[in-house]
Amino acid sequence: MFFNRRLKDNGTLPATKEERFWRWFSDHSDELMAVRTGRERICNQLFSEMQKVAKGIVYLFGPTVNGKREFIVTPDGIPPLIDSVQKLVNVAPDLDVWKVIAFKPRVGSITAFSIGKLNIDPNKDMYFSYNDSGGERMALKIYIDGYDSSNKAFTSLAYILLDMALGEYNVMTKLSLPELLKLPENYKEFGLIPFSELPKAFDLRFKK
Repeated sequence: MFFNRRLKDNGTLPATKEERFWRWFSDHSDELMAVRTGRERICNQLFSEMQKVAKGIVYLFGPTVNGKREFIVTPDGIPPLIDSVQKLVNVAPDLDVWKVIAFKPRVGSITAFSIGKLNIDPNKDMYFSYNDSGGERMALKIYIDGYDSSNKAFTSLAYILLDMALGEYNVMTKLSLPELLKLPENYKEFGLIPFSELPKAFDLRFKK
């Protein structure tokens, strides 16, 4: 969800740090739209400007759809930064070529993902179970084929895939800390659910 507000056009410096960020963003819109690799100099400048708003918030460039490129503002999984992200996005200006989004959104179709030498295909390597106690948060156990708790890449990949499946805001606000476990060889006997069905189970759990 995102909201827009016109930038001040009377020549005065925007009053808040959030408004000052969007003034900078607007002034460099063409350079930012041209980013392709993430290694361009303007990306370092963008990161520095975001840290002036709140240390720790970061960004992602999404695809261009109907002439608008997605600009995603994210707390990178850090709950105390949720308010900072919402505050920044809530004062985003009207920019003709940008769609400003708070938090990493769901991804419709998830395929294999890699970090370094670790590759996980959630459609065949991941399963889950959950405890529906009726509380405010859903308690998940995530089972990963070959999971090794000493390899931090497993944790990183698990959270990336959770964000993709459910959306970052839901992961931070509606899940208890997920328990990561090694997928047992006889996993079919435990009634575990394929990870691909997690969005459906989550939506049913929180259906109004």
